[in-house]
Amino acid sequence: MTTNDENHTHTAEFTTPTGKRYRSGAPPRIPPITVSDVEVRIGIALARHAA
Repeated sequence: MTTNDENHTHTAEFTTPTGKRYRSGAPPRIPPITVSDVEVRIGIALARHAA
């Protein structure tokens, strides 16, 4: 069985043939990286300067 919890974390439960249960979980997703307009312009200026 797989589920997603309130933190958007993927978890899975496994049962072995002997009846032992294991639970596995992925780490939560990282927030998206935002780049400001100023950072984009600086990056473009640096790329043009180096070209």
